[in-house]
Amino acid sequence: MSKKLSEKQKLFRNYYINTFNATESAIKAGFSKKTAYAIGHNQLKKVEIKKYLKEISKPLLEELKFNRNEIIVTLTKIARGQVQDYEIKYDKQGNLKFKIVKDLVSNRLQALEILGKILGLFEEKPTQTFDKVVIKYTPVSYESSK
Repeated sequence: MSKKLSEKQKLFRNYYINTFNATESAIKAGFSKKTAYAIGHNQLKKVEIKKYLKEISKPLLEELKFNRNEIIVTLTKIARGQVQDYEIKYDKQGNLKFKIVKDLVSNRLQALEILGKILGLFEEKPTQTFDKVVIKYTPVSYESSK
């Protein structure tokens, strides 16, 4: 049995469709700014919201002619630094000039994160947690023994 969404949850999903930013969408929907990150993350896990987002994005993906494989291939190229952005400008004489924009590591990391999520490579909860790590240091003597 599916649960009904609250008004805040409906607002959240509608804002999320436009921003694709869970924290911002949670704040705009009226959730607390202090807990917006966690709330946004949790809202995206809800079956009703996931189903709605999938339904709403399906016609857009069909219209854009994107499919899952094409998205994965493109993200893989970005993650490997095989896709470059260009800045297009005209010089003072009116000639068209192309300049390669710096390859940003943050773009590559973001592409890897998205790929990992799509492919289900990340677990929701870590399998191991550590309260503290103790490193034991044993000095090594390099003096020759007689």
